[in-house]
This record gives sequence, structure tokens and C-alpha cells, in this order.
Amino acid sequence: MSDFERLKAMLRHSAQDGTPRLGRVEYATAQAGVARVLEQVDTAVIGQQLSFEFDDGARLVCTTVGRRLVRLLPPAPPGLTAEQTALFDLDELRGEHAQGLSNLLVGLCERGAGFAMRVEPLGEGVAPASGGVEPVAIAEAAGLPGEAMFETGAGKLHETFLDALQASLRAAILIDGEVSSLICGEGDEAALVVDWVESSLEKLLSPGFPLLGTLETNGILVFGLPEAAGCHLLIAGRRGNLVVATVKGGDVAATVDLWRKHCQTNSA
Repeated sequence: MSDFERLKAMLRHSAQDGTPRLGRVEYATAQAGVARVLEQVDTAVIGQQLSFEFDDGARLVCTTVGRRLVRLLPPAPPGLTAEQTALFDLDELRGEHAQGLSNLLVGLCERGAGFAMRVEPLGEGVAPASGGVEPVAIAEAAGLPGEAMFETGAGKLHETFLDALQASLRAAILIDGEVSSLICGEGDEAALVVDWVESSLEKLLSPGFPLLGTLETNGILVFGLPEAAGCHLLIAGRRGNLVVATVKGGDVAATVDLWRKHCQTNSA
């Protein structure tokens, strides 16, 4: 896989649902709804609290760490079976709970055609989780087609955005958790983005990052750099799963417009 293909694959994986805000997510079938919920779990590298409010008013709140569903937070939504309600009493979910979780999610998604969602950081000092259930295990229990469940139209929109930017990219870094790697660029151009990431990486990954809400909501941040740099800085993706790139020229508005054209069109 080429460096640019890696860049596209990373951003596809971290893509949000293509809407300009965290809000209503619609789906055609209960299984598609489960896939949309699990998509959010699969992008949560660093601990997050995910809240889903379904069409009938039922609310599901859970914690995720390391792309695993770790805990369901009480109170349980009404109308569940005793077995499903018991999942909310567990301190940590395990692999053997995949079938119960799939039944729970299918049942909630059958209640309507969409949900509203909210993503919040867990905050500092969260203990590492040794358990948790991978979304693919829940998908298999629900009869979903494995990894294919994460191939959403949103990812394709983000790929189109990167294709449109390719000629203008000067340097780009992938950030996965606390690991970063330069995947395009050289010389002074690479040094500029590397220096910026090294000096700002801790802040970028911190729940206290002042623009984290904007990044989580819109999927992109763009900063103007000094004129001498001849470029501007782009951060796209999600906290803990990001592309940081320098883009030729100083036209920040043009890059944002390109993002809106490819990633915020036809949004619900």
C-alpha cells in the first residue's frame, strides 16, 4: 500500500458520518443501525463516553477504550430483558457478552429509524481497561458482514477530499494513539509539520484540548501559518486517529470549502 493509500485508509477509518455536527444518524434497517453504533466504538482509540438516544426516547450510554466497548452505564433503557439489563451491572464487559450486546443493540435500533449521538472524552486519570468487547465480535453475533460494516459512504467522501488535496499536500503525518509517523513530505516541508506535531501532540490528544469539541464535531481544523511558511495546517479525523498535514498556499477558506463540498454534502 502506498503512503497516500495509507493516508486515505486512515482517514476512512476515522471518518465520521459525513454530517457537520454530532446529531441524528439515520439508518434503513436495524442491522444498519447496529453497524453505525459499532462504527463509533471502532474509532474510539482513546477513552470516550458515547451516548445514543433512539427514536422512542431510549438512551444508551457506554464507555469505550482502545476500540472496545468496555462498559454500559446505568440506568438501562426500559423494555429490556433481564439478561440485557444485567449487562449494565458489570464493571467491565468481556468477549462472552458479544451475543447479549448484539441482541441489545438490535432491539434498540428496531425501535425507530435513527438515533442522536454525543461523544465526550472520559477525562484524565482513566484506568486502562483489560477487558471490553471488540465491535467485530458484536457485528458477527448480529449477523453483520464483519469488517465490511465499517465501509460507510462517509469514508468515501473523505477519500474524495484527500484525492482533491493530493496535489497540494506538502507533508503529512498519521497519528494513531500516541504513535506518529511521517507518510509524505521531505526536507524543510517535512520538518515543519514534524516540529509542530512534536510540540503539540500531547495537547492534541488531551481531553483538555480547547478545540477538541470542534474537531470531534466537524472532523477538521485548519490553521493559518505565518506567510513565510507558504502553507497552512490541516488536522482531520478524530482525537487519537488523525492526519496532520501542511497544504500549499495560505488559502485556508479554500481548504475548508473543499472539505464542506466533499464531506458535508447531502448530510442529514
